Amino acid sequence: MDICICDITELECLRAMFAPNAAGTLFRKETQLSIPPGARYASALAARVRTCGATSRRLHVAVPPDSRRVRHDDIACHKYIAPREGEQFVDFGSGVAGLSIEHFYASICPRLTFVQRLQLGFELCGWYTIIPNPEYENEAEQRAVPPASDSHRLADSKAGIINNPVSDAQINQHGENSAQNSSPMAFKTVSIERAPLTTVSKLIAFAKSNPHIRGAGLALKALRFVADNARSPQEAKLAIAMTLPYRMGGYNRGPLLMDYLVEGVDGMRRCDCFLLEGKVDVEYGSTQHHGTAQTMQEDSRRANELAALGISVVNITRKELRDPHLFHIAMKHLARIQNRPLRIRIADFADRRDKLWSQLFPPFSA
Repeated sequence: MDICICDITELECLRAMFAPNAAGTLFRKETQLSIPPGARYASALAARVRTCGATSRRLHVAVPPDSRRVRHDDIACHKYIAPREGEQFVDFGSGVAGLSIEHFYASICPRLTFVQRLQLGFELCGWYTIIPNPEYENEAEQRAVPPASDSHRLADSKAGIINNPVSDAQINQHGENSAQNSSPMAFKTVSIERAPLTTVSKLIAFAKSNPHIRGAGLALKALRFVADNARSPQEAKLAIAMTLPYRMGGYNRGPLLMDYLVEGVDGMRRCDCFLLEGKVDVEYGSTQHHGTAQTMQEDSRRANELAALGISVVNITRKELRDPHLFHIAMKHLARIQNRPLRIRIADFADRRDKLWSQLFPPFSA
């Protein structure tokens, strides 16, 4: 039977396909994948998709309305709803084609929580992706090995990539270096750098043009709080916590621009999260908190340059970001700089904030 492979909506599958050096070219034409009929259908399809690097057990595939759906534990068939405008498919090789990123985002929104929609939006529009840790099994076996001494520890990398003596895989999606912890941990996923796959404006335009697609409305609600060009999952979480309204547990400090460039004396200066109101650059994990004397001097010079341009700098450490009480203190300081005090009139704000933090930083196990 011929199956139109239009909707491969497993996040792990998508991330694997768009990882650096992975296949992924755009084209504008209908694509069909020939699959042998009968019991071999699911196994043949799964084999082709896994050739692209996916390891998820259950695959979601869209089929034409007149196709005969096959019942199988490893595959779920969905009716393909064509968008009203021209569709771009992505050829992943091995006879597998997927939806455009914009259609994918709208399609998967009903299966995600609101916070997950935000995080996925930042990832698709940012300079990073989260993939399975290729060194997980080796790291899990070495958990009992004592951690390296302080002299060998390195600072967190914003892009999620770090050079030897610590391997790339030791930077996980939480922005943590497993070699720095008091007890070594093994993480199943890591964050690596790659170019943005789309933009917020493209995601919004597709959702508005295709309201008949289930998930388009949910996508639009989430995209109000998503920004382009985040450099790491931690910067995305910082932006979410700062810009969500009080009723959602955030601090209503937006709007903001991620990875914003300003022209300094010695060239362009990069701002992690640039708040338009008050012209404030909020930096995550600045090296001045754990860097060398040289990096501290560079950070000081950079802050002075930005101050001369009328831009204030606020640094948020990893500990401040993960602890909602410390983050609240940092936001009070930020509010004074913005000359816009925190006016939280929600009685259960602390509970809403803690719920947001539990979703942004869920407990994880090695």
